[in-house]
Amino acid sequence: MKVLRITWLVPATLVLLSTMAHGQDQSAQRHEGFWVGFGLGGGWNTNTDLVGGGRGGLDVYVRLGGTVSQRLLLGGEALAWAQVENTTSLVRANTTFSAMFYPFRTGGLYLKGGLGLAHVESAFVVGPATGTSSITGFGSTWGLGYDVRLGNNLYLTPNIDLLVQTFDAYGTETTESIAVFTLGLVWH
Repeated sequence: MKVLRITWLVPATLVLLSTMAHGQDQSAQRHEGFWVGFGLGGGWNTNTDLVGGGRGGLDVYVRLGGTVSQRLLLGGEALAWAQVENTTSLVRANTTFSAMFYPFRTGGLYLKGGLGLAHVESAFVVGPATGTSSITGFGSTWGLGYDVRLGNNLYLTPNIDLLVQTFDAYGTETTESIAVFTLGLVWH
């Protein structure tokens, strides 16, 4: 139940911040040099028929990179989603090379795309027996966010991302996805 509340808290915050930011002077948005960010939130495994399908969980991300121009940032991102239920845990993660594109010269809206690796790890405990399994494949991350300026080089950033993961398991290619909503901080 807590995960469900957190999952809805982040989008509500995104709407609130975007309406508050509408009145700000967004021409002051600055992207220069090295940048780093991190965030926390909640998400939902969108595949109901696959491993861990239809379950809510918590997510965290770390990203860093460099500024190509005011409208394009390039860097790396690690985003992980985890769900723990009774005696089972499931972690799904993407590590990608990402580009963040700001389509408007003023304002903080950006679109993000990234390609890289996907990793899934599950663990369970049944009585005295424990087990783990993991698989690695191709991962991509697609999303959007909005930078709300808090200070000279500090931004509050609500994000909505979709992690797409493709694996070759037992001779069958499987694609799964996770939708996540996070609230982060970014320093430029």
